[in-house]
Amino acid sequence: MTVEKSKLAVIMPVYNAEKFLQQSIDSILQQSFADFEFLICDDCSVDDSAEILRRAALTDKRVKLFRNEKNSGVTYSLNRLLQEVSSPFIVRMDADDIALPDRLKKQYEFMQNHPEVAVAGGDLEIIDENNNTLGMRYYLRSWQEIKKQMMCRSPLAHPAVIMRKSVIDRLGGYLEQPGCEDYYLWLRIVENGYELANLPETLLRYRLSAHQIKQRDMKKSLLSTIRLQKKYIFKRGFFSIKAFCVMIAEYGLLLLPDKLILKLFSRVTYK
Repeated sequence: MTVEKSKLAVIMPVYNAEKFLQQSIDSILQQSFADFEFLICDDCSVDDSAEILRRAALTDKRVKLFRNEKNSGVTYSLNRLLQEVSSPFIVRMDADDIALPDRLKKQYEFMQNHPEVAVAGGDLEIIDENNNTLGMRYYLRSWQEIKKQMMCRSPLAHPAVIMRKSVIDRLGGYLEQPGCEDYYLWLRIVENGYELANLPETLLRYRLSAHQIKQRDMKKSLLSTIRLQKKYIFKRGFFSIKAFCVMIAEYGLLLLPDKLILKLFSRVTYK
């Protein structure tokens, strides 16, 4: 008997996320769009994350759990989950964010109507550890705008994207780039002739917390970004004077303390 595939798969890496994990899981399981599989990889958490995940799997058959043999990082966990996906579309989700109720429905319909797009994201509502709204983050919509600006900053919000599995498989999944594995993937996708887009919709409540890697060490994340920009900026189709100036300015930011870099980043990107 042939088992019918789900229309999409949600993948979530988890590491010591007990404080916000249940909210994140519930926001997916309570989506208006129900035809999905929910694949979660626990990267050897030492808090109560594993128990929260166990209960979720017992209460909803769409939840499928995996656990790494040792703590291996986000990139490894994501690639492991990609290998388990049987659906044609992959939705990313982080263990501390909250998906808005129609997120999956809107993204699935968008991808069905735009076969030229390999990955699509959307806007973010920024929240703090107590679910208070701090601001909004808006992303460029059209492929033309994204391609023109993508060397200045990452054009998509990683935890808010939907991706075509066929394209991600063709490129070999994520490659290791601490703090910027998503940006590296977007650059490789564009380099190989595929398009990116953002829905004109707020899809996710994105949480800023002290536990995030980028919040703890902004300088390392910034350095990873600069290395990627150096790798791609002189490639055909990527160069612009503005992008070159942005990269030079980022070198100056490396001289500042992490907290000041984060403050400047927030002021520029959140409204």
